Amino acid sequence: MEPNALISTWRRYDWRESFFAPQMSILQALTDGNRTASGVGRCRADAFHRCLGETAEIHALQSGEVAFNPLRDGIAAHVDQNIARRAALMEAYERFAIMSWWDGHGAAAAPVQGAWLQRQGLEQQLADGRAGAALKRRTRFWCIDAGADHPVVTICRSTSPEGQEPILGFGCDPSPTASAGKALREMLLMEMNLMELLAARGSGQTALMGAVQRQIAAYARYSPALLPDAPEVEPVARTAVKAEKMFGAPVHLDDITPPDGPIRVWLCRPQIVPPCVTPERGSPFF
Repeated sequence: MEPNALISTWRRYDWRESFFAPQMSILQALTDGNRTASGVGRCRADAFHRCLGETAEIHALQSGEVAFNPLRDGIAAHVDQNIARRAALMEAYERFAIMSWWDGHGAAAAPVQGAWLQRQGLEQQLADGRAGAALKRRTRFWCIDAGADHPVVTICRSTSPEGQEPILGFGCDPSPTASAGKALREMLLMEMNLMELLAARGSGQTALMGAVQRQIAAYARYSPALLPDAPEVEPVARTAVKAEKMFGAPVHLDDITPPDGPIRVWLCRPQIVPPCVTPERGSPFF
């Protein structure tokens, strides 16, 4: 089975155009299990491969009796199993660090230096993606530094020019550039939820967008304190990341690729108690 054969699990798919980043390619597919796989990139090929990766993850979870907690566990797909394994570990730590930060128990977030973003080409990537946008958004980056043996976690926030309707994206990698790039892509993808909310407002159908409205309201309520306007920092690459120290507990990494799976899928399950989400505060994840 070739990777592209996973397209057969799509009921339908759409190439979407964002009001906020019209130069980005965004692909969303509805799978047989009524799950949505998405991908975003600077070209259609990048978006397609990321969407196919999410499809492989969905296929793996639906193909077997796999226990998966999206607030704690990490899952990743790639044709190279070593890359998939590493990405699953990074996603699990991203979940761990972001949930701790959101609850106010973890390391604080510090704004990332604009000069560093420029040197890494991230500001140009953002400007290119947003070129010609009908609706303007302001974007900033913060990073969470938990120590030399932990990867860099990045938070990318966009708001309206007036600072309203925040959207967050998250990334994690030993390379701060890769971490910020992932956070940027996720934020641009999550802006699609806001785009659909704005469209619903125009048609008077906002009752169907309650979950999105609640998530944005939670971001607006809590992110000002969690994303302070503090002295900017330059993120530092990590060369000695240790899985056993990242969570303070053992980590289980398993290949959950189904027998007919053309893309390797790995699952990372830290042996920690899953975080508790309260109705008042909710989760930082869409």
